[in-house]
Amino acid sequence: MKKLAGILAVICGNVLLAFGIAAFLEPTGIISGGTTGIGLFVQEFLGLPVSVTYGVVNVVCFLLGLLILGKEFAMSTLLSTVIFPFILGFFENVSWLSSLTDDYFLAAVLAGTLSGTGVGLVIRFNASTGGMDIPPLIVHKLFGVPIGTMMLLINVGTLALQLTFSDSEQILYGLVQTFIMTMVMDKVLLFGKSQANLMIISPQYERIHRILLENETGGSLR
Repeated sequence: MKKLAGILAVICGNVLLAFGIAAFLEPTGIISGGTTGIGLFVQEFLGLPVSVTYGVVNVVCFLLGLLILGKEFAMSTLLSTVIFPFILGFFENVSWLSSLTDDYFLAAVLAGTLSGTGVGLVIRFNASTGGMDIPPLIVHKLFGVPIGTMMLLINVGTLALQLTFSDSEQILYGLVQTFIMTMVMDKVLLFGKSQANLMIISPQYERIHRILLENETGGSLR
């Protein structure tokens, strides 16, 4: 039952992410990071649908992840790698989605909220959306570069690519969209979880600390 819930959550996450891209990012030209940003760049200069670029990038990154990070990681990204390009392609062919709004601010808020919720759902169930989420993990394993640093560099790079054809509003609202997506994703990942600090004073503090760590409960010695 838990496995089925995880699969449904990953599918729902991919649907939300794809809808946000097709309905609010592609029609307005608001810039975005990661694989979406690469797709928007390729679409502008080669005319290929974002879903096609997504499919190519997903497959390449998946194969690299399988080769370098192993089968267990690859299995956690397989579902998103396979289904996302098809879901996005479906939404891209729903003509009325492109005319939902021409308000950049509303589009940025909705795209960020949907994307953040979608990605958060996928990660919450120990899966990955694949694509450009994988290279930072590979670089971290091979060279020890922090994952957050690599993700930031990739996002900055993909955002920079889009500066060549985007106007100032598309750029500024792209930053708004990215901020909202990150904020919402964090909220989804932490939803239903609570934390509390408890100070324990005991001559057996080292043993207590060890037991806490063995049970995956954080603790520190003072």
